Amino acid sequence: MEIVITLGSNIRQTENILKAKEILRERFPDIRFTDEEWTEPVGVESDKYLNCIGRFSTTLKAKELRCFFKKVESDMGDTHENHQRGCVHIDIDLIQYGNTKLKDIIWRTIIGILLCLSCLQPTAAQATKSDAVELDKALEYFTSGKYHEALLIFRKLDEKYKLNDRFRAYIALCYYHDWDYPNAAKTFDATLPRLQTLAPRERSVYAFAAAESHFLMQQYQQATQYYENALSLCAENEKGEIYYRLGCCAMFQEEWQRAADYFGRAQNHFRCFQQSDNVKARMAQAQRMEQGCRKMIGKAEQPQQNTPRQQSANNGNQSE
Repeated sequence: MEIVITLGSNIRQTENILKAKEILRERFPDIRFTDEEWTEPVGVESDKYLNCIGRFSTTLKAKELRCFFKKVESDMGDTHENHQRGCVHIDIDLIQYGNTKLKDIIWRTIIGILLCLSCLQPTAAQATKSDAVELDKALEYFTSGKYHEALLIFRKLDEKYKLNDRFRAYIALCYYHDWDYPNAAKTFDATLPRLQTLAPRERSVYAFAAAESHFLMQQYQQATQYYENALSLCAENEKGEIYYRLGCCAMFQEEWQRAADYFGRAQNHFRCFQQSDNVKARMAQAQRMEQGCRKMIGKAEQPQQNTPRQQSANNGNQSE
């Protein structure tokens, strides 16, 4: 059963969120978390909340999950009395159980509105409530993989307001998933240099998509730069695929030695993280590519053979 939960804390926020994540990872190894978001308290006077969303699969029933979450909250010092005082060490809410939506993620809607307001130029008019709702809808489309629908809304809002660079990166990613590689590359090129303050994991996603956009337009030098950038930011288990792509870039530019080296590195990483048939197939491809490149290196190193006409001319010169 697919599960969606939210985590929130307004006391020692970073420490408590990290601790809760560790506990949840031990119980649900496949759990994945979004980036944390800071939000203002709603209905209480307290410090800001730090929030994030978690997704995982389990066979536990909803009641069993709630009991487990309550135990985690209790073990981390959360009590009813603390909540009454507005002190939340950790709050874990079950948002979705399978196809059943149990709660709305209130803070996510709020932050969507705040983000919309923060995107306005100083000279722009105040954002309307309907625009905030539209932005929240676009974010919902974006996070659920409906990139074309998200792009339509993002572009409309970008025309009305000058959206900030993070939203422009979202727009570029939508272009990429919509197979509009020229616009994706153009938007990434203009935006990514100004996103150095974002988390490395997020930047690696943008860099890889930018590289792919240039690669698919056969712009291999630009693609190489972005792949190398992604390589410095991504997780270890993602490096094999990037080395493979770098090998392809070098191969298409007939840089055989560099291509062979990249394909060799790709195989080394694939061996370390060989978990699926797809990875095994990709490793076999990298091996064949490396072999092909090394054959080209061998041909380049062989002395050139004279043609029969050249040989005849050489013999004539020798007889003279």
